Amino acid sequence: MPYMLVSVVASPCEIPKSPISLVKQGHRLVYYKHTNFTGFEFYNLDEDSEELNDLFPSKPALAMQMKDELLQKIEEFNRPYRK
Repeated sequence: MPYMLVSVVASPCEIPKSPISLVKQGHRLVYYKHTNFTGFEFYNLDEDSEELNDLFPSKPALAMQMKDELLQKIEEFNRPYRK
């Protein structure tokens, strides 16, 4: 499996309050979008299975690639529901 999109979507056209994750190449990118916090976390699951060391602040190339891919998938999902 090249990647896995993990999501709980309450309704189309809105980002759910629960995080959306993309798992790829042994890494997990988590997207949070709430009223008080919007951001990303990025973990190397092979070296940090408990997700204690957020690598996103250093913005590795894979994190940026996965961020773009995740946001594109969200946009594709929501496109049919936009008015």
